[in-house]
Parts: sequence; structure tokens; C-alpha cells
Amino acid sequence: KKYINLINSQTVKTNAYHWGIKFLNLPVISKIYAAVYWPQIRRKSKNMPRCLVIEPYNVCNLECIMCPYPDMTREKVRMDLSLFTKIIDDAVINNFRTLSLSLYNEPFMDISIFEKIKYAKGKGMEVTITTNGTVLTDDMIKNTMESGLDYVTFSIDSLDKENYEKIRVNAKFETTINNVKKMVEYRNSNNYKKPIIAMSAVRQLENDSSLDHLEDLLKGLDLYAIA
Repeated sequence: KKYINLINSQTVKTNAYHWGIKFLNLPVISKIYAAVYWPQIRRKSKNMPRCLVIEPYNVCNLECIMCPYPDMTREKVRMDLSLFTKIIDDAVINNFRTLSLSLYNEPFMDISIFEKIKYAKGKGMEVTITTNGTVLTDDMIKNTMESGLDYVTFSIDSLDKENYEKIRVNAKFETTINNVKKMVEYRNSNNYKKPIIAMSAVRQLENDSSLDHLEDLLKGLDLYAIA
């Protein structure tokens, strides 16, 4: 029983994993592994999804009523650029085509977000971001255009100020709408073809009629989506 407990201990498993990785990275072993297993992985990957989702910095500045983020207890960590580039390199080898940098985070809070976008674009990936739009600055808008980002989607669940601020706790309606308009204006006035700028909304309040008139209340976007 002592031997069984030892084998099943987390420490032993962790050490075995690390030593296994070191073994596979030995020059001769790694070449054999690449020659034998990578072709099999690539064949199987033909039926795999082509979109990769990464949270480069798992922090958000809002506490939206429908989002689990405020209750999450995970450590707040920014992904190192070296790890990010390794993931992208591996993803490209395995035929991933699209990268989304959004999950439970606000991607524009990552100080290295534009470096990461540019790296993924340089590897031929299509890159998308979903943002709450609250922290954008003029410099961020300029850098967004220059990064080559393909799609920016603003999550705005109401175009009624009172309802919006009930849903998007800690956000200011005027700030968000102004940031959206500034991005559209900057892109158009500087003749950028990208990013495609969209708005997405999830109807939270049944009596919110503002979502029935998106294109009238927030003009100039490329796409409007309501769920």
C-alpha cells in the first residue's frame, strides 16, 4: 500500500512529468518523436477545431451581472510573451487559423496585447478581440489599427444608459459609447480596412427596447448581433 500511495502522490506524478519532458527534449529523442508522432498528430488534427482561444491576462475591470468573473478565485496572471509565442507556433503547426484573445478577461488591460496580436498576425493567423470598450485610449485605438487586428467586437448589452450600467457594473455608458465611436472614426478617417468593428449584445432585461434599434442608436459599425 505504501508503494501504491507513493506512485499516486502528486509530487511523484509532477516529477515524472517534468523528467519525461526533459527526456523528450533530448536532441536525438526529440527528432525521433517528431518523425514518428508529429505526422500522426497532423493527420488527426485535420478534424480538429481551427480556432484557438487564449486569455493573455485573466483580469477584467467590470462585474457584469451575467458573468462568473467576479466569483472567480484563480490567481491573476499575465501570460509571458515567450509562452504566448510558443503556443502560437504550436497552433500554426497544427493548422489553427483563428485566434481569439477573449474569454473572461478584458484584453486591452494586457500591456503586451499589441505585441501578441502582431506576433500571431505575423504567423498568418486571423486575430479577434471581444472587449467591453471601457479602458480604450487614443493610443490604444491607434495601436489597434497598426497591429493588423482583424475583428473587434464590443460587448454592449443595452443602449439605454440606466440599463447598461445595471448590467455592466463599474462601466460608464458615455465612456463606452464614445470609445466605440472614436475607433470607428479613426479607422474610417485613416482608411484602414481592418479591423471589422462589431457590437454584440445579450438581452438581459425583457423591457429593454434599445436593442431593437441598434443601427439607429449606434451608427457606423460593420456588424450588429443580439442573442
